[in-house]
Amino acid sequence: MFPPSTTAALAFNLICAGNTIGEKPVEFSLVIRVDLKAERYCMDDCNHTLPIAKVTETEIVFEDDLPGPNGIQSRVSRENGSYYSRARIDIWLDETETGRCIAAPFSGFPVRKF
Repeated sequence: MFPPSTTAALAFNLICAGNTIGEKPVEFSLVIRVDLKAERYCMDDCNHTLPIAKVTETEIVFEDDLPGPNGIQSRVSRENGSYYSRARIDIWLDETETGRCIAAPFSGFPVRKF
């Protein structure tokens, strides 16, 4: 279903760092564990996995749910490692993060309990 690059690994970690955009920019860092074959990912402590929204030759879209007042959009470029994420909750939160990611060896997903 997903078109992986012919030379890219199908499972890997992304180590990302950058800044939030807003009145006071704040640095962030996160680890995203990605398994393109399983079509799943997780972030940081990886308590649970989530489905990947879409993968193309040039981009991995983790979440793409920002049509209305609430939602999140998150993606990384497979070509240059640029990371973009925007989260919006009504009028209370509208946060955008931009940064860069580098690939690292896959550290796995949590063991399923059942």
